[in-house]
Amino acid sequence: MYDVSIRTRGSLGLEITRYLGGFGDSSETVIHIPCMNSDQTIGFLAKQKSRLEINNFAYIQLAILYTTVTGEERTRVFNYAFGVTNSLSNTLINDR
Repeated sequence: MYDVSIRTRGSLGLEITRYLGGFGDSSETVIHIPCMNSDQTIGFLAKQKSRLEINNFAYIQLAILYTTVTGEERTRVFNYAFGVTNSLSNTLINDR
């Protein structure tokens, strides 16, 4: 993948605060990577900035724009839902 741009956003109450990985430029909301392969990973830190509703879901979305080796421009969108709870043990019990 060439000319990769990754944008993340969180649902109301979540904020993406930091990106982790070996990449070129990044701003508060967008990462720019000149070249990326399937062995590379990128991480991010999310911060709770306001109260989340218990027994509801919080969402994080990643949009990846890139150019393939053959010159095609593509977009991939990933959506993740996380259950909100006031106890970590509830999450571990229900995740079996």
